[in-house]
Amino acid sequence: MPPRNPYLIRRGNVFNFRIAVPADLREVFQCREVVRSLKTERRAEAVPLALKMAAEAMIFFNEARTMDKAKERQLWALREKLKLKDQLLDDELRNIEADHRAEIIKTKKEVTLKAENEILKSVMRSGGSGGKRDTSPKKSKSLLLSVVIDEFMSGYDPTKKPMLAKHKTNLARFLAAIGDKPIDEIRHIDLSRHLADYCKGAHEKTFKNYKSSLTQLTNWARARYEHAFGNTDLAAIKYNGSRSEPENKQRSFKHDELVTLFTCEKMKGFCKNGKDVHKFWLPALGLFTGARVSEICQVDPQRDIVQDESGIWYISINDNGEGKSVKTAAGIRVVPIHSRLIELGLLDYVSAVRKAGYTRLFPQWKQAGKKAGDAPGHDFRRYLESIGLRDDTKGKALTGMHAFRKTVLTASYRGGFLGAILPIVGHENDVLDESGSKISAVSLGYVDEEALKVPLADKVATIEKLRFDIDFVKPVAPIF
Repeated sequence: MPPRNPYLIRRGNVFNFRIAVPADLREVFQCREVVRSLKTERRAEAVPLALKMAAEAMIFFNEARTMDKAKERQLWALREKLKLKDQLLDDELRNIEADHRAEIIKTKKEVTLKAENEILKSVMRSGGSGGKRDTSPKKSKSLLLSVVIDEFMSGYDPTKKPMLAKHKTNLARFLAAIGDKPIDEIRHIDLSRHLADYCKGAHEKTFKNYKSSLTQLTNWARARYEHAFGNTDLAAIKYNGSRSEPENKQRSFKHDELVTLFTCEKMKGFCKNGKDVHKFWLPALGLFTGARVSEICQVDPQRDIVQDESGIWYISINDNGEGKSVKTAAGIRVVPIHSRLIELGLLDYVSAVRKAGYTRLFPQWKQAGKKAGDAPGHDFRRYLESIGLRDDTKGKALTGMHAFRKTVLTASYRGGFLGAILPIVGHENDVLDESGSKISAVSLGYVDEEALKVPLADKVATIEKLRFDIDFVKPVAPIF
């Protein structure tokens, strides 16, 4: 067993540095110990880091003993800056002089744990009696971009998984392009040039998605750190590329195309073969729910297909479970099962999948990618091509399952119930008042969340308005 290092502790799997503050300095530092994460799970990496930090801390403690009163007052403020572990009683804190408290409050949000070492070192070394004034050029005291991104990501709402994934990708690209420089040295011209380069190969929608991540980061940083991102103004930077419409944007199915898709000889063959019936149920669910292929394929038949107390059957689309995700917060929803699906035997199919013990609606497709819908989506694209329905027209393609979503929304628009269908398909929708005007976010904050939810019975009435004049072939029972 390796010898015990007195400066190492372990929290979970991560090593932390810890050192006790000498008793004669606890009043100055207002804490009994200093704790910092070493951000490593490897002992071989943690030991030298802890020893180095211990040596620096001891130098700081020695210099603190010779510090003048002016610098001592700065240390009171640093108590919050450095996030030192406070173990004093509340009544002791209340006895701190008022001007000290004000200084602490003022500086509370200016720095993070990453900056503590350099800040403390600067104050200590400039405060020792007899020390020489440092006349060397001053470097920026702002945090590095990588540090700010880490802090932003670590504080982001973990329940917003799709947004977290988007920010992770976008901000990593931003860091690689701009470089890991202090955030007060990043200028508007830097962002303008970077985004101009980004526009050259990106669609306008992709550009807006990327800029959204940068905007959230810069706004977050400016609320916490002085001079963060200088004079940058992302709102003033517009898309100047030439790809306003994505080339792979899909259109809706025409009626004759739906008839071909569901009644051709190949589909009839799927419906007659128990080993292939899943190839019917996937597009059928797409047509009568408008759900994304990944949402359909990640449904757990054991838990996510439910009958409520009034007898209504519905599908719960959620991100509760391994490998499950939704695109937006509106993606978490319940979708009534259309009566036509029930007539065609969907509940019998679900029952068979349950009895076989599967936790995915279509276990016949092996999960090949990160999302449950990857393999089924590829299979359906091949099916479209095999029956002659694939259309690669730029901006009006017909190449995959997403066309069903477009079909449902288009049919709803033509039928005059688009607004009612949006909560069912998982689209964000503005809340309107009785006159049809949009209700502001502030006003909505005064309305109970339950009141904003669409009753399941209302959703049933909406989804039953979807009618497609197709002579479907009823599929046989599945064989696994």
